[in-house]
Amino acid sequence: MIVAQKIKTICEQFSVSFIVNDDLQLATILDADGLHVGQEDGDLIDIRNRWRGILGISTHNVEEARDAQNIGADYIGVGPMYPTFSKEDHAEVKGPMMINNIRNAGIRIPLVGIGGINQENMRNVLEVGADGVAVISAISRASNPFQAALELSLSMEKIKKEN
Repeated sequence: MIVAQKIKTICEQFSVSFIVNDDLQLATILDADGLHVGQEDGDLIDIRNRWRGILGISTHNVEEARDAQNIGADYIGVGPMYPTFSKEDHAEVKGPMMINNIRNAGIRIPLVGIGGINQENMRNVLEVGADGVAVISAISRASNPFQAALELSLSMEKIKKEN
C-alpha cells in the first residue's frame, strides 16, 4: 500500500488520474480517481454500484463491450491486441480489428487497446478506432524506460494528429 500511496502522490503532482487495477477495496482506501476491472474480478454491476469514480472494464468481444457500456463503464480496455508477456493468463489474442468491430456495434465510450502493444504496432491499434493504448512491456522491458515512454507518447500524439 505504501508504494500505491507514493504513486498516487506522483500522479497528483502531474495531474494524471490514479487508477487502481483489480482491487475495489484498495481503490476505496486510497481514494483513487479510478478503478479498472476485468471480466473475472467480480460482479461488474455490483462493482459499478459500489464505485463512483472512473470505471474501466476489460473486454474481449462486442457483447462484453456492450455490457460494459450499459452498466456505466467510463472506458473499455479491449484485448489482448497482440501476444503479451505481462499477463500469463490472458485471453485469446483478438487483434486490432476487435476495436473496429466494437466501434461498428455502436459502442461510443472510449476504447483503449491493451496487450502486446509497442512502438511498432501502436499505429495499427489507433487507426482502427482506439482512443488510446495501454502498455507495460514496451516500457518496463526497455533498456531506457524513460526514453521508451517518451517515444511512445510522442508517436501517439503524432498518430492522433494524422487521423
